[in-house]
Amino acid sequence: MRTFRTLALICLLGLSGCSYGFDVQAVIIDGRLAFVPGPRGAKPECVSRVMVRDEGAPVAATYDAWMRTAFAWADQGGYGCTDRFPLFYGEALKGEDSAGTGISSEVAAKPLRAGVIYEVMIASGATGYGGGRFRLRPDGGVENLGPPMLTSEDTLLVTPSR
Repeated sequence: MRTFRTLALICLLGLSGCSYGFDVQAVIIDGRLAFVPGPRGAKPECVSRVMVRDEGAPVAATYDAWMRTAFAWADQGGYGCTDRFPLFYGEALKGEDSAGTGISSEVAAKPLRAGVIYEVMIASGATGYGGGRFRLRPDGGVENLGPPMLTSEDTLLVTPSR
């Protein structure tokens, strides 16, 4: 745990000069789920990447399996600020994928279930990062639950191998 905290602190200090953070809130606009910048942090104008995952889904054995099972929606556009807020759930990002990773990180939008806690993570341009947690209510509304929570399973993604 100490190794993870040290690594996280180093990453935060290294990125603090050029990166920024922001809250993401889920809202209902004309009966559709959308994401907008929240009240705290920066106020980005555009979206370059979006990921929505079931917060309770376990981490799978491989990256591809994890994307297929835990994520309700994932899409990546370019860094050119083509896609603007509000971002409607499931709407394809128009910008060209400029990541060049060769790893498929797109997951077509799946139906969301009322009562399930979801985490949304959005990148804006190349240096803005935001997130939030929400759940759909049975009455068709949405409840925002605050920023994403870091769990011990998340450390598997950033802990150096020994």
